[in-house]
Amino acid sequence: MVTIERVERVLAEMPECDKLNDRRDEWNALYQFVEWLQEKGIWLAHRITTREFYGEEYEDEPMDTLVPIPRTLENLLYEYFDVDPAELEQERRRLLSTLREAEG
Repeated sequence: MVTIERVERVLAEMPECDKLNDRRDEWNALYQFVEWLQEKGIWLAHRITTREFYGEEYEDEPMDTLVPIPRTLENLLYEYFDVDPAELEQERRRLLSTLREAEG
């Protein structure tokens, strides 16, 4: 049987969830803003080099070519907020497991 103390202990040991929860309003504002940009056809991109675009046999010099950033919006926000998504998922699963045990 799961006690309230155990649930409280699990809740106290969730640093990634805490980081995200403490800045939830900022996360939501940034997420909505970037989605709005995308609706307007504005995408986050970065400048690449000739070597990155054409391959190793080319000189590594800057190009005037922008390519979309190859990461999801969520992963960019996790990086910005210094949250480890794998650890966040483990914390959530641990909490759900504890709550299910408490119900059963």
